[in-house]
Amino acid sequence: PWNLSVANKWHVLSDSRLNDISIVYTIPNCEYGVDSRARDSLVAMVNDANAAGCGLWYSSIYRSVDSQRQNFENRVQMSMSQAGGDRAKAEEIAATVVARPGTSDHNLGLAVDFNGCKTAFKDTAAYRWLIKHCADYGYILRYPADKQDITKVVYEPWHYRYVGVTLATYL
Repeated sequence: PWNLSVANKWHVLSDSRLNDISIVYTIPNCEYGVDSRARDSLVAMVNDANAAGCGLWYSSIYRSVDSQRQNFENRVQMSMSQAGGDRAKAEEIAATVVARPGTSDHNLGLAVDFNGCKTAFKDTAAYRWLIKHCADYGYILRYPADKQDITKVVYEPWHYRYVGVTLATYL
């Protein structure tokens, strides 16, 4: 099913899958958007969190593969000194923080980053509200702290992924 499409280092998205994305919720002058089938759940979740006084806002939603490529390249350049100038090593380091193009939930239009993408987000009322309620809207915390050995991605308390209410509730 569309909501269970996997995008990660082991499952690179095909061009045909990327062409199936229907982006309908956009922010003026930005590429942000969300798959139309997940839009209403996301809008309701953010509205309800804000009605509860949590101050939840979008930092990033949909990203094209080109945008993801630029984000990844920026991180590679930042990692070059840490890797001793070794490009392959810098890419390996960068991939733990920024997904390679075609391997990001954002490329699917099913992921959302909240409130500035900062680790300190985990200490906010918005985070606590999301952890308690995100499954009610079909979202999960995609990269939890206790799953880094499986995901190979650093803990991202700000990154949520739409999978549908049934699976989110189960997870």
